[in-house]
Amino acid sequence: MQLDDLYRRVIMDHYKNPRNRGTFDDQNVTIDLNNPTCGDKIQLQMQVEDGKVKAAKYTGRAARSACPPLP
Repeated sequence: MQLDDLYRRVIMDHYKNPRNRGTFDDQNVTIDLNNPTCGDKIQLQMQVEDGKVKAAKYTGRAARSACPPLP
């Protein structure tokens, strides 16, 4: 299998089966980012304990190649 084929498969798998999408009720760090040029908007939420990220989730809209569409 060529590296390009593997890359396409990984991208399509993440597109069809997104990971870590959603929000927490008890996050303690939230970062909002946006790119007004292309309209990308991302919110990253993290649960941090003892200076280490224990869990992370995201919501937002970005180019199709960057993340799967959100409902």
